[in-house]
Amino acid sequence: DYKKAFEFSAKGCDGGVALACNNLGALYAKGLGVERDYKKAFEFYTKACDGGNALGCNSIGGMYEFGQEVEQDYKKAFEFYTKACDSRAYATACSNLGTLYAKGLGVEQDYKKAFEIYTKACYSGKNALACNNLGVLYANGQGVEQDRKKACSLNRNFCDK
Repeated sequence: DYKKAFEFSAKGCDGGVALACNNLGALYAKGLGVERDYKKAFEFYTKACDGGNALGCNSIGGMYEFGQEVEQDYKKAFEFYTKACDSRAYATACSNLGTLYAKGLGVEQDYKKAFEIYTKACYSGKNALACNNLGVLYANGQGVEQDRKKACSLNRNFCDK
């Protein structure tokens, strides 16, 4: 029941619970139990991030990366993904940060740094997307010596058929 989730999250957020603020942001961003409102989502994600919630920081990063209700700004996306990745080693944020390095969005392209971050997110955080992207780097020899076997172990698309 999203309306109840909204009520409880609002009470928690008003009480200073950063996770509850993040949950409110997600409800607004997805239009669950409330009308979709990216401005309010951004507001609650910001409150969550300021309260130390890595999910909120990651969500703000995504809003900047994709230009949802804010002007697309890869440097700001980089800033918030970094905060989320560094603060709690949140694997999804680390994977997103690795992608900015791999594509050179908001930061100078650096495959070695992308490799380092994807490795952290894949093995420590068990993030499937990071493992896939790590496989791409191994397959293409970007930031690491090319290794098709290692690429195959991370991403079956790189296995010889």
